[in-house]
Amino acid sequence: MKELFIFLWHAINTPIRIWDGVILFSWYDLILKVLLPLTVSIFAYRLLSRLIAQGINKASWNDKFKKSFLKLSRLILRLSFIISLVFVFFHLFGAELVRIGDVFLRVLNQPFFTTGQTKINLITLLLLFPIFYLANWLAKITKNFFIAEVFPTFNLEEERISVLGLFIRYFVVAAVSLLGLSMIGLDLSSLTVIFGVLGLGVGFGLQGLVSNFFSGLSLIFARPIREGDHIFVGDSEGIVDHIKLLYTNVTTLTNESIIIPNSHIVNDVIHNYSYNDRSIILKIDFQVAYGSNLEQTIEVVEELMNNCPYKAYNETPKVYVKSLGSSGIDLEVWIKIGNIKNKVRTRSWTLLNIYDALNKNSISIPFPQMDVHFKEPT
Repeated sequence: MKELFIFLWHAINTPIRIWDGVILFSWYDLILKVLLPLTVSIFAYRLLSRLIAQGINKASWNDKFKKSFLKLSRLILRLSFIISLVFVFFHLFGAELVRIGDVFLRVLNQPFFTTGQTKINLITLLLLFPIFYLANWLAKITKNFFIAEVFPTFNLEEERISVLGLFIRYFVVAAVSLLGLSMIGLDLSSLTVIFGVLGLGVGFGLQGLVSNFFSGLSLIFARPIREGDHIFVGDSEGIVDHIKLLYTNVTTLTNESIIIPNSHIVNDVIHNYSYNDRSIILKIDFQVAYGSNLEQTIEVVEELMNNCPYKAYNETPKVYVKSLGSSGIDLEVWIKIGNIKNKVRTRSWTLLNIYDALNKNSISIPFPQMDVHFKEPT
């Protein structure tokens, strides 16, 4: 029993050693100088907090003053607790604190990657976090300042403001990050080579993405189409909802949302029905039978189209003979409507009323026909 007691006493009094033989403390010092004072401090903090809270609740003060006094007392107790922890820390480490700090700094400064004049160690990596955080914070402030104070004076559209703000943010992030990296000792020339090789590989893999990005910039700044325009591109016709950097969202006449890559819009022919004016001349075909009185037909249809509710103001619709078809005479109505959104309604109204008008005036609408001749064998 005595030997066990001696062994335990020797064990708890054995100094704890770390880097280069630096003596920190023994287990006895840890228990007596750290755990015991820490336990007493926590107990005293909890006890005093509860006693102060009970005393404040029983006091005849107004609620606002009670809350303020309770908040102040808790702040004083927390500061006292932190000061006691700092005192325990310095009391425990004592004179070894300088040696421990020196060893700790040597470990942090030990480079584990070297390229050219750049040596990367733990301190370098730790400094990257505040640098990128500061760069992002400054970029947000600069972007918000330009959007709120500078851009409104130029009367720019919302899409252009959004893109310019994005460019400003990226520029500030890049500039502050490069400045911070140079300040912590990184050789930017070697990093340029590394990023150049990486950028070349990424560029080959993301050609489509890059093409859509620059096509989006072209759409936003050149403005061949704008949000709200009625366009026809490829096989899609509809209203432009949103123009993003990579794609354009179009809602078709049947209320379908189509996501079109911006490169497809830039590289294709765009029919913009509302670029300068939302009015459009609509051409509608119909047929009458051979033998019909064309002058009467044109007069009836033109009189009808003058009463079209979708006709543009002070515009006179016209009817032209288009061709002599295999089944009948092809005619074409030219009518200017005030708004492209009424395109389908106008076509439907026109064909329905032409059909009724031709029937009322005994003008025949031909059926598809074909003459078949049989030849006698010789």
